[in-house]
Amino acid sequence: MWRRLSLVIPHIRIMYSAEDVLNAREYRVSFQEDLIEEYKETLVVMRVNYPGIEKDNRLTRDIIGIMKEEVYKIFQADILFSKEDFTAEGPLVFWVIKGDSLKIKKTTVDIEETHILGRTLDIDVYNALGNSLSRSDIGYDKRVCFLCNEYAHLCVRSKKHNIKSIIDFIENRYEKYINMEKVHDDK
Repeated sequence: MWRRLSLVIPHIRIMYSAEDVLNAREYRVSFQEDLIEEYKETLVVMRVNYPGIEKDNRLTRDIIGIMKEEVYKIFQADILFSKEDFTAEGPLVFWVIKGDSLKIKKTTVDIEETHILGRTLDIDVYNALGNSLSRSDIGYDKRVCFLCNEYAHLCVRSKKHNIKSIIDFIENRYEKYINMEKVHDDK
């Protein structure tokens, strides 16, 4: 059902403004509400934690393409709706999944914590009432920053790390993944 994006697609560079990002966020929230109202099931939304306003680029598209396949493999039998979108917020994937939203949240947190690209993602889960589920709802601590291991929301609010450091981390994780895949393919 999903096809992997080519890892050598041409460099994508679409210039967006901060206002474009805010408008895209508003559109996403409205779309999420529509999906929950229509399906009355668990909604999962995935995007890359990419800083700045140039969120739709080759790197974020490749990461979403890879991780979309990983998530699909896990939930494929229960997916009622799926859509991929490319916006000023970067690439997004929406899934409506039939099942217990808390179990789905636990699975997505496990992906974020265990897959080499998982820390680069935000995988948000909403129950059938549209309530966002948090890590604490399933007994996990708050998410930690991938650079300093403080609570991530504190680093974001205080702008503790420069954009280049965050992008370097994401690029490094992606390169490690590609190298792991090459080794795996060579076997």
